[in-house]
Amino acid sequence: MPLLSMIARFAPFNAIRVAALRARKGYTIGRGVRVGFGCRFDVDSLDLGDGVLIGRFNRFVGPVSVSIDANSQIGSRNHITAGHWITAPRFADEGYQRTMRVGSDCLITDGHAFDCVGLIEIGDGSWVAGSASQIWTHGVGVIERDVIIGARCYLGSAVRLAPGSRLGEECILSLASVLTRDLSSERCALIAGSPAQVVKQLEGDYTAGRLEKHERSW
Repeated sequence: MPLLSMIARFAPFNAIRVAALRARKGYTIGRGVRVGFGCRFDVDSLDLGDGVLIGRFNRFVGPVSVSIDANSQIGSRNHITAGHWITAPRFADEGYQRTMRVGSDCLITDGHAFDCVGLIEIGDGSWVAGSASQIWTHGVGVIERDVIIGARCYLGSAVRLAPGSRLGEECILSLASVLTRDLSSERCALIAGSPAQVVKQLEGDYTAGRLEKHERSW
């Protein structure tokens, strides 16, 4: 493991960890960034916006480009990874994007897994809540790989998103749901089940005050 990666992972103070990341080629680190102890950063490129907070023992590993916009927060023990097998010459023409983009004011809590062989995009203000959720962007015979989550969505605990799945803006993906298709045309909907489908439109609940839209709380 490169020396700067080791320093960024195990240095006792945030200022040293951040300085080590800033010194790495292809890494851009904004102002006010905080990085927890034990985080491993071994990706092709990293762009952290101003005020990004990253908890302890996260893994950013593989031939991946990662960008996290301003004021987003990543909890602890998340895995943002792609296997190095994807760089083999036989996959050169397959169009794997190897990218994760997280918008501004997002929250990713603890213990989630993100397979970044394709593209994972999380819209501004969205939450990946609870724990043990998985987002996948590759599989045998899969052509539509990329996973897109719209702005201001809420993903409950232990959800699964299959390659090619999409979620429209201001949607709630219920606890333990499995999203397998493109629902990007839906807005402000409760989506649940396996396979997940729209079970309710939520605009009336918000208007009537029976449901409150999540706001940034960190």
